[in-house]
Amino acid sequence: MLFTRNWALYSLATLLAVLLFVDVLHADDTSTSKDIDGIEFFERKIRPLLIEHCYRCHSREQLKAKPAKGDLLLDTREALLRGGESGPAIVPGEAGASLLVHALRYESLKMPPKSKLPDSVIADFVRWIDIGAPDPRSGDSQVETTSVDLKATRDYWAFRSPQLRPAPRVKNSSWPATEADLFILAALEDAGLEPTPPASERTWFRRVTYDLTGLRPTRGEVEAFLRDTTTRAREKVVDQLLMSPHFGVRWGRHWLDNVRYAQDDPTCCATNSDNVTAEPYRDWVVKAFNQDLPYDRFVEMQIAGDLLPQKDPENLNVDALTATGIWGLAHLPNEVEPEKVLADFVDDQLDVLGRTFLGLTLSCARCHDHKFDPISQDEYYALAGIFHSSHIVKFYGVRRKSRTLRPLVPTQTEERRYEERRERITALASQLEKLEKEHAERYPKALELIKTTHELELLLTRKPMREAARRRHAGNVQKLRDAKKRLSNDRNKNGWDAHPAELKDYDTVWVERRCLEKELSVYALRMVMRDGPAPGTPFELGDMPIYIRGNHRAPGRLAVRRVPSALTWREEPPIAERTRGSGRAELARWLTEPEHPLTSRVIVNRVWQQLFGMGLVRTASNFGRLGALPTHPELLDHLAVRFVANGWSVKKLLRELVLSKTYGQSSRTTPEATELDPENRLLSRARRRRLDGESLYDALNDLAGQITREVAPSQVDSSGRALYMRISRTSTDPLLSLFDGSDAREVTAQRADSTSAPQSLFLLNNPRVLEAAASVANQVISATTDDTDRIRLAYESLYGRPPSDHEKRTTRALVEQTYGVRRASKRLDADAPNTQELQLQVWTDFCHVLICSNEFLYID
Repeated sequence: MLFTRNWALYSLATLLAVLLFVDVLHADDTSTSKDIDGIEFFERKIRPLLIEHCYRCHSREQLKAKPAKGDLLLDTREALLRGGESGPAIVPGEAGASLLVHALRYESLKMPPKSKLPDSVIADFVRWIDIGAPDPRSGDSQVETTSVDLKATRDYWAFRSPQLRPAPRVKNSSWPATEADLFILAALEDAGLEPTPPASERTWFRRVTYDLTGLRPTRGEVEAFLRDTTTRAREKVVDQLLMSPHFGVRWGRHWLDNVRYAQDDPTCCATNSDNVTAEPYRDWVVKAFNQDLPYDRFVEMQIAGDLLPQKDPENLNVDALTATGIWGLAHLPNEVEPEKVLADFVDDQLDVLGRTFLGLTLSCARCHDHKFDPISQDEYYALAGIFHSSHIVKFYGVRRKSRTLRPLVPTQTEERRYEERRERITALASQLEKLEKEHAERYPKALELIKTTHELELLLTRKPMREAARRRHAGNVQKLRDAKKRLSNDRNKNGWDAHPAELKDYDTVWVERRCLEKELSVYALRMVMRDGPAPGTPFELGDMPIYIRGNHRAPGRLAVRRVPSALTWREEPPIAERTRGSGRAELARWLTEPEHPLTSRVIVNRVWQQLFGMGLVRTASNFGRLGALPTHPELLDHLAVRFVANGWSVKKLLRELVLSKTYGQSSRTTPEATELDPENRLLSRARRRRLDGESLYDALNDLAGQITREVAPSQVDSSGRALYMRISRTSTDPLLSLFDGSDAREVTAQRADSTSAPQSLFLLNNPRVLEAAASVANQVISATTDDTDRIRLAYESLYGRPPSDHEKRTTRALVEQTYGVRRASKRLDADAPNTQELQLQVWTDFCHVLICSNEFLYID
């Protein structure tokens, strides 16, 4: 960076600096003398040194010849704040944290590289940065990392609106059952392949039951299906499964993978006191899938449910408000500065917006233009401004913050009453605190007795519904009874006054507060997004500045709120010109327009992925240039257009796909298919898939009788299914962890499918597995005394099919051998009768073997 002194350039720059300085002095008479002194210091001490020692390698003029070194420019204030590859060059007010100072001191990088500047010069730089780095140089000087050619960009397949493609011609016209089959068969024929024969009726039934509900088919359901010999047997099964309340549980879980669903947030310092209240959002998702809420409405309610118009402004759209809880699932950082907290929080929200709804990695543009996709840093902050102008968190003082929770009430009036009671509770709590300070030293035991007595009275009026809650409730009641008895005995022994006159007010206030808290406890709370900046911060609703290099301490110019240019199919005015609000309503409408290039494609691809094990685009959350190209682009467009035409109905899409010949194929392959299409991208066969963690969890609990199958849609949360267990970002259920459950810390576009030794050890030793095996054993023992019939019942219960003749012979021998082993372990004679206990142990062992097999663990 050091270069020989160019006196002509130096003289010209100095003259311009003086003229500029004079102009600055006269241009703004409101400037403080401190500002002017700082600018004068910059012009006399700093600018000449930058020109002499730095501009040759780090200026706009240099860009005309070759790229700036380290992507660093130093010829404008914004460029200094933005910095280069190593980060911002300066942090105003903090010379010790500024890379420029470290480089001048030769502590990291070395500037200038040929010789170190004198200590007095470095001291001038330190002083200049510490006073705030005043700098009159304007301009947006930055190293261009990408050049977005809109015309070329819109030619990329993912950024063009999907078009309805005519179904291709095929040779084997008798095979396809749906239009999707035509596209699949055409690709197979082009590759010289044929579809495999159809799967058996039992195999298809087991496959579709797991895919649509996540539950194993029962023996009775299988037999009823096989007895129906009409041509519409499969259609009737699919319709029944789609109407099951368990459908929403299954497909709601798929959606929650993409939004980081969890019931805690370890990144937040307020985790212990701040309930994330994600359950209402989860329940709304399940309800939405069960009701087949049109996907465009599903998206709209999550993006801007609080802004949707109501016929009666007094009423609140409870579902729409609850849907906005998706944005409260973002990580809330344990940081002090609100700017940093919100920058990271909004980045998490944009990551979900991008990957889940758009199939794009928006967060890559936080610090610089996206390296591969047509999303500039300006467009990132244009979108960030929409979420920065909305809030689902609030701040208290320096460090405290929490998510915004609102009661589940249907009207504005009820919400106001709720808030009034909350304010009254806060006032009463302050009054109690004051009284305790006055009397705690004189009447400590009387205060404790008052609290214990009233807590016990309130607790005895509650009647928990669930067994686990009843056990906890009983334990709490007993603790309070013991405490009250202890205090009463102490009073009788020592004679202290349990009702001093000074505590009369305390008693009255305490009762009022606890009664109000009891009244409010019946209201479910849920996270809700609202327009306006986060309470407790100095921010305002409106456009957000670009954080140079992503540094919240280096704000640049404002980024006008708008949508990315490359994803628009017509002239789109900035959102900021169309609303006085945050812009979320406008964003939601843009996302759900039929011509949108990504919204319908992304969700159709996700549905395909769940049914066939791999999406038409294998990178389900990345349709950008680093993502995979679609294996069947015409089919993807065809499905996307018809999905919109069918009212954005997920159930209609699923019904068509599971009734296709492609879905109904066998998983067996041929040597030709293995050689020509080893990864089965052309779908010449069904893909064998292992049960995901939740389906395995539910299957084991179902066998043990712990799943409620017949349940009303409104009560599905009491069904005992895995979705309703506690989902934590710090600790997961061992079964879900071992069998590749969703990582609640990340957007999970597709579950992994690993095979490891601990999985086998879990199945061999876990009490949940042993309980399931014992339950099946009890059923087969109770049903018949014939071992052959028991073997058949076990196979039908666990595999959905009867055993073959070979399996009958083999398993009979295994059962007899197990009897011998069990007798020997108990030191029984070989001819001793089979007691009930011995039979249960033997048949539990047998059923345990069947559960540990691949046929139970995999969907064929």
